Amino acid sequence: MNIKYVFLILILLISLICLTGCYDSRGIETLAYVVALGIDKSDNNAIRLTLQFAVPSSSDSSSSSSQSSDSTIIDVECATIESGISLVNSYISKKVNLSHCKALVISEALAYEGVSDYVYALVNNVEFRPDCYVVISRCDAYYFLSNSAPTLESVPARYYELILNSSEYTGFTQSVYLSDFYKNILSTTAQPVAILGRSKYKVYTIISYRHIYTRWWI
Repeated sequence: MNIKYVFLILILLISLICLTGCYDSRGIETLAYVVALGIDKSDNNAIRLTLQFAVPSSSDSSSSSSQSSDSTIIDVECATIESGISLVNSYISKKVNLSHCKALVISEALAYEGVSDYVYALVNNVEFRPDCYVVISRCDAYYFLSNSAPTLESVPARYYELILNSSEYTGFTQSVYLSDFYKNILSTTAQPVAILGRSKYKVYTIISYRHIYTRWWI
C-alpha cells in the first residue's frame, strides 16, 4: 500500500512540473518583431535608436503604394540600446523581439566615434542573431530605414536579407555579419569592415576604420 502512495505522489509531482513548463510562453501575436535596427548620434551623449517593425499584412491587397506598408518605424532618444528598447516596450502594445532582425544600421557619424560598445551590447543580447547584416549609413540611420522602399519584395525582412546578401552573385559588395564584425573588433590582425549605404542614391560600399572602398550604382 505504501508503494502505491509513493508512486501516486511521484506521478502528481511529475504532472505539476510538466504543467508549469510553459507558464511564461508568449504567442507571436504578443510580440513586435524588429526587422532592422538603427543607431544615430544624439545630443548630450545620447543615441537615437530606430526600430523598424514588421506589421502582419491583411488579406486586403488592393493597395498599390510604392512604399511598403508591411512595416512601421519607431525612434527614441536614449542612453543605451537596452534602455531604448525598454522605453519602446513601455508604450507599445506588444513586447519588442529582436530574434528576426536582419540589418543593423549605424550612421557614419557615430561609426567614426566608435561602435564597439553598441556591438558588445547586441552580441550579449540572447535575441539578437549573429548573422544579422551590418550597414554603415552615410545619412542618419533613421532616414536610411525610413526611405528603404522595397520594389520587388513586399516583406521588409526578406528585402534586407536578399539585398545585403547580393555578394553571392555580384562582386560589387560583400556580406558582413555581426559575428564577423565583432570578431574583427577583438582581433589584433584584422579590421572590422561593413557595407556603407546611402538610401537616396543606393550607394553600397565596403568601409573600414582606415580605408573606404566604394562601389556605386543607380
